[in-house]
Amino acid sequence: METKPTESSVVNYPAFCKSTQARKKHKEKVLNDNPDTLYVDFIFMHGKPIKNNLVFHTTRLLMSVEAELKKDHSDMQAVIDSKQKIIEAQEKRISSLDAANSRLMTALTQLKERYAMTSQRNGLSPSNTSNLQITENGEFRNSGSC
Repeated sequence: METKPTESSVVNYPAFCKSTQARKKHKEKVLNDNPDTLYVDFIFMHGKPIKNNLVFHTTRLLMSVEAELKKDHSDMQAVIDSKQKIIEAQEKRISSLDAANSRLMTALTQLKERYAMTSQRNGLSPSNTSNLQITENGEFRNSGSC
């Protein structure tokens, strides 16, 4: 399958564009002033022009890429915001559970103290209530026994 050659314009440098920097600035101006145009750039070696680059500048491609990046950014920001709300809810739940745990531990300590006082008043020997502990599963165990 043959491809048709694409027509291109030549970047023509004015006589005052002798330095590389001046040529670069002139080429950028030509490209910006004429978007969506294919240009061929030449360098001169031993007085002969040699095709150096095909140069194409467009604003449409950049705008579509920019729009896509903005959409991706907003999508990612929505995901981040959603995850942040989940994290905040989990932190609130953890705080609530910590408070409930503190209340339960206080209640357990009070129960141990009451049991010890009741046992002493009834003349029973307390069964080492200071060794009573609650496990992570919420079960009671006496740490003095195996």
